[in-house]
Amino acid sequence: MHPLFVALTTVTNPATVVTWLGKSRSARLLGGLARTGDPVTHDLLDDLPQTQALRYVREMLVISGVLPARNEYLERLAPWLEHLLHDKPAHHARLIRPFAHWFVLRRARRAVRYFLQWARGRGLVGDLDVPLPPRQEPERLLAESDHIQQLDRCLTDEAMPLDLRVGGALVPGAIPPALHWLLNFPPRSWLT
Repeated sequence: MHPLFVALTTVTNPATVVTWLGKSRSARLLGGLARTGDPVTHDLLDDLPQTQALRYVREMLVISGVLPARNEYLERLAPWLEHLLHDKPAHHARLIRPFAHWFVLRRARRAVRYFLQWARGRGLVGDLDVPLPPRQEPERLLAESDHIQQLDRCLTDEAMPLDLRVGGALVPGAIPPALHWLLNFPPRSWLT
């Protein structure tokens, strides 16, 4: 927080800072963050209610160099999604969350990177550092027991259309990890 302290103490009109400290929600939020003694990170701020005061504090921390710059429009999507899903049924959230993270957010980040590279290639912007998002393994959607139950249904439920049963039984995501080895055997090993 030292760079922000330096910025606030070196303004040309200190009276504006004094007024801001006494009346601003942003100043109260900043004071609360400082009193915890914890390091202030984007992740910490993402876990707080996303208010105008928080956005202002984050912007001050980025401009002063306390926090690294990031694309706020993209990064606000994940906390917004969590806020949206917090009161939804768990089975809906388990379906929507991975889709949004792995498809929508990933695609949006890729589009931003391509756009920035395109703009830089045409001399519209200077040299930009466009970091790749950290790679993560996808979340497991179902417990192994649920995978086994679904596999059993695909193999035995004759009321289901045959193409759905075959697809459900063969799609690796529908089979529990303990049974993946079945798919990796050479075909002749099934006959011996």
